[in-house]
Amino acid sequence: MKYDLVILAAGLGSRLKSLTRNIPKAMIKYKGKRFIEIQLSNISEAHINKYIIVLGYKSDVLKKFLKKKFPNINFTFVYNKNFRSNNSGQSFFYAYKHIETNQYIHLNCDCLFSKSHFKKLIYSKYKNLISVRSDLNLGDKMENVETIKNRITKLTLKYSLKSKFKAYGVSKISKKAMIKNINLYKKLNFKEKKIINYYTLIRRNIKKINYNILKTNKKHLCEANFQKDLSYFNFKDV
Repeated sequence: MKYDLVILAAGLGSRLKSLTRNIPKAMIKYKGKRFIEIQLSNISEAHINKYIIVLGYKSDVLKKFLKKKFPNINFTFVYNKNFRSNNSGQSFFYAYKHIETNQYIHLNCDCLFSKSHFKKLIYSKYKNLISVRSDLNLGDKMENVETIKNRITKLTLKYSLKSKFKAYGVSKISKKAMIKNINLYKKLNFKEKKIINYYTLIRRNIKKINYNILKTNKKHLCEANFQKDLSYFNFKDV
């Protein structure tokens, strides 16, 4: 099966402080390689139809790097001009118009994943699959996941005793689910469109679309929200 790939890379990365002063967060380094470089290297198992990159902060820097590092890839660059004030919901709104395949791969540019984890993602029978981890202390402001067996019943930013997993920005989404999320986004008022992130759209539609989880651990999946997070990484597939 062919997939379109969407990487959301427009954000300021302000929580990463000095690491993103001169570069976008997609270009911070781990073991000598850029995050987006590791991502693109670790998806080689998939048949990618289109590479859709949403740009914003330091867009010229990222575009120049990708064209030079991956000269054989014909990237589709999408620009979110409101990257300083708007969240990832709008970034995806700009990207979805370019998606052609029945399922697409959704990546946040601050997430790393192993080749083996990505292989499980694309070959899973589930059409809507979100990567999760349970090997950490859950808390408020995390994307906490409640499940019945393998199906997600609730996504919440508040910790509950029913929450067993944290969701990460590495997922496989069907066109049906995408359309539901986009239709919800279109109904929002101007203020809501500015602040909403993509996973909030999923959260609000969780009763209407079946989403399943792909469980893993810190050796196969990690995320850099803050500079200190890099010191906790135990990720080896670089």
